[in-house]
Amino acid sequence: MLYLFPIIAISLGLLAGCLSLRAGKAEIAAGLGGLFLTLFAWALWKDLTTPGLDALIYTGLAWFVLLPGAMATGLGALLGRIGMPRLV
Repeated sequence: MLYLFPIIAISLGLLAGCLSLRAGKAEIAAGLGGLFLTLFAWALWKDLTTPGLDALIYTGLAWFVLLPGAMATGLGALLGRIGMPRLV
């Protein structure tokens, strides 16, 4: 169950980044990447300001969901920009 959240975030980032660049709408990939990074910064801030073990929720959210999602969005955008080679 714990691995499900990073896999969903990575899949969402890869698909959104790749498909938006292929459709010629780079602002969607940039917006999603910016959203992931903004939420990552918010989760780190909440982690630092929350006392006790409750901070582990924000740490896990930041490092295991939001950061991989942002990195996957960038990778998906790069793959969408490069394109797939034609086999025929």
